Amino acid sequence: MKKVVILTILVWTMISATFSQSSIENNVGRQKPTYRQRWNVGFSFGFTGSWWSGGKSDFIQAVASDLGNENIVIAFDNRPRISVNASILVSCYLKNWLQLQSELTYLNMGQCFSGDGYMLYEEYYGNYQRFDFFMRMKMKVNYLQIPLLLKVITKEGFYVAAGPHLAITTHGKIKVTVKADGDSERNSEKMPGISPFNYGFNVGIGYQKKGIGVDLRFVSDLKDTFRKGSNDFNLKNKMLQISLCLFPGEMD
Repeated sequence: MKKVVILTILVWTMISATFSQSSIENNVGRQKPTYRQRWNVGFSFGFTGSWWSGGKSDFIQAVASDLGNENIVIAFDNRPRISVNASILVSCYLKNWLQLQSELTYLNMGQCFSGDGYMLYEEYYGNYQRFDFFMRMKMKVNYLQIPLLLKVITKEGFYVAAGPHLAITTHGKIKVTVKADGDSERNSEKMPGISPFNYGFNVGIGYQKKGIGVDLRFVSDLKDTFRKGSNDFNLKNKMLQISLCLFPGEMD
């Protein structure tokens, strides 16, 4: 049995060497190969703007209701969470114009809420004073995302890309900042009820030439950010992402 295994390995090694040598000999003297380098490894980094879709208005009202009573009033607005991303890229040219690309990406997603409010406190019996404040809440949910994209590339280097992704939740945190009378107070705690994984799709456009590219992408999760029963607002991650991509193997 061992002899058969050793013989098989030797035969496979000789076949691989033969094909490699043949490929080298066939490419001698060619100035422009039919295909580019088939496999490439690169990396990217950039900026993201993320937000939640779904029952976001109901969620804001619920938070305000939890904070409020007859003496506290606050109204929240929402804005995207601006952050960064970083990726390791592995691409394979199926054709001169068609590329399959897999990525391992670290993403910061979530949503930001902010608003002005006031609190009425009783200085002494029957006499209330108004205390104005500003509150900002950052809902941070970070992921390790694995997209698989199919890219259609033109001769000029422009491309469109689309494909699914799987995301693993690394951690979630709520960061609250309250400002009043020139002072500020910050507090943070772990965000409860986050789903341990997510999935969705990516679509984008970009430009890539000689190993350097710019990628603009829309990312949408199809699964709720929170586990069922912990949050009934059907909040889902959405994101716009712009990245600088580098493939050292394609650089002249």
